[in-house]
Amino acid sequence: MGAAMKPISHSYSYTIDQCDVDNKELLGKFRKKYAEWVLWFDDDKHHSICEQIYTMMWNDAAYRAFNEARRFSSEQSPTASWNGMLGEFLDRGYVSTQILDICKITDKSSSEPKKGVISLRRMVDDIATNRGLITRENYVCLDGLPYDYEKVWQAEINALTPEQIGQVRYGHTRGPQAWGMSRTVHAAFDCLSGVDAQQRSRTDLISEKVFETIKKWFDAPVLEILRTHRNKFVGHAADATSRQQTPLCLMGPTLDELAEAQRTVIRIANAVGSNILYMHSVGGPVPTPQFDQFENLHLPLIPEAQMQEMHKWWADHASEREAWAREPVDLFAISSV
Repeated sequence: MGAAMKPISHSYSYTIDQCDVDNKELLGKFRKKYAEWVLWFDDDKHHSICEQIYTMMWNDAAYRAFNEARRFSSEQSPTASWNGMLGEFLDRGYVSTQILDICKITDKSSSEPKKGVISLRRMVDDIATNRGLITRENYVCLDGLPYDYEKVWQAEINALTPEQIGQVRYGHTRGPQAWGMSRTVHAAFDCLSGVDAQQRSRTDLISEKVFETIKKWFDAPVLEILRTHRNKFVGHAADATSRQQTPLCLMGPTLDELAEAQRTVIRIANAVGSNILYMHSVGGPVPTPQFDQFENLHLPLIPEAQMQEMHKWWADHASEREAWAREPVDLFAISSV
């Protein structure tokens, strides 16, 4: 796990001059970009990629729990879950929000800075564009780890007394003495670069095949289904001609298709966060509730004594909205505004 490399609040324990790299100017540029990627992935308080995933997966779990609860209702012993209005509201709301959540986290970013979004696709594209900054030495030595871990290990062994050699001791996990962590990060970069351990170079780069693979995940058929449904029904109201071009999207996605899309999003996020940037994975994508998420669900939605009151509320509400439709419209007043 690469938690030791993740900068805390975008700060580093070691200065660039203290880092074991030949090209210190390039490391400075990489650090700046790395901090930006950390912000997008996990540190942005409102729209980080991890936050988007946790929200998406929490809402998914909540809906599936309500859907599961429908099994406990029957014609002989009905519950509120069988109410047609509530059921339709939950179904439509769930599908629409899941489509929007999945699409926005996989959307490309606008070329206009003011319209920039935080999405996995933008992050992958930006990392690929700045691939030249992610050299092996920058990847390994980002915050003080040694490049030549064998040299550091040998120096540590040589400094031990005969009595100390057989004793259990703690190793460094950060900084110039952390040869074990350096060895682990080197191995991780071997997988990314496709370079054999015996052929390592400070200037090795992540293989372009890595980005080709991830971009293929973005083109998964299930994600295309959701984008089409978003464009035709959720985000826009497509006319008949437009709908006929994609008749399959009329049915909407299934629960299995949504689950497959979520799995694809999590796979991409883990590839970016854990493998490419060596920060951390998404972890458990379904947040652990700090409360009883099923509290009061055994109670009726509306007390029987208040049913007549609810019918009156509905009539009043509908009457008020109907009055809106009867309001006179002065079209000439618009020009004077």
